[in-house]
Amino acid sequence: MSRWLSSITLGHQKICVAGIHPVPPTRDPASWADTLETVRAWSQEKTEMPLVLAGDFNATRAQPGFRALATGFAQSAPSWGPIGIGSWPANTKVPAFAANDHVLARGLAAGRSVPLVVAGTDHHGIVARLASCR
Repeated sequence: MSRWLSSITLGHQKICVAGIHPVPPTRDPASWADTLETVRAWSQEKTEMPLVLAGDFNATRAQPGFRALATGFAQSAPSWGPIGIGSWPANTKVPAFAANDHVLARGLAAGRSVPLVVAGTDHHGIVARLASCR
C-alpha cells in the first residue's frame, strides 16, 4: 500500500491529507482488507485536525471494509444529478462504472465534485470541493 501524508494550512486551520492506494482485492484480498482496516484504525487516531483521505481505494461502497473505513466521513462523489458516476475504467470504450476512487473528509463539509480526465491512467481523477465550517 502506498500512503502519502501531508499537513496543509488553509487560513488558520491545519488539515491532514492522506493519499490512499491499497493493492487491488483481485491481486491479494487479504492484504487489501488489512490495508482498509489499517487506514480505518489510523484515521480513528487522527483527531487533532480535519482529515481528508483521497485516492484509489480499490473499493466501492458495496464493500463492507470500505463502508467501515468511511464511517464518520463525508464523501464528495462525482455524479450526474442524483446518479453517482464511476471513476474506473477511464479512457476506454466502456464507460466508467466502478466508483472506487474517493475523497473522504472528516471535520470538513463535502460539496460537489467532478471527474477529471487524467492522461496515462485507467482512472478518472476527482476534483472535490471541501469547505470549513470555521
